[in-house]
Amino acid sequence: SDTLSALIGFSWKRNYYASGNIFRPEFNAGFSFDILSPDGSVAVAMPDGTSYHTYVEKMPRASFDIGGSAVIVMDTGSEIGLAYNGSFRSGNTAHSLMATGRLRF
Repeated sequence: SDTLSALIGFSWKRNYYASGNIFRPEFNAGFSFDILSPDGSVAVAMPDGTSYHTYVEKMPRASFDIGGSAVIVMDTGSEIGLAYNGSFRSGNTAHSLMATGRLRF
């Protein structure tokens, strides 16, 4: 299925320096509108090669999207971070939370 969406919003990012470490918060918010959206038909492919089609309720076209993250870059180059993204549509919300880490050695 083809999807075409328009998005308008803003993003804010800043670096704060302390004792050789960097604290990097980021925030973004926006409004999106699906100009072309799937008809509700979904193709599903399983790891064993099985596939099938199913139909789902079509979601509303407009959504409000918000997200934020915080990353700490240590003076050794290692990083640790946490991020959240949310999408809010009439009758449907989606949330994701991700923790990341990178160790330099």
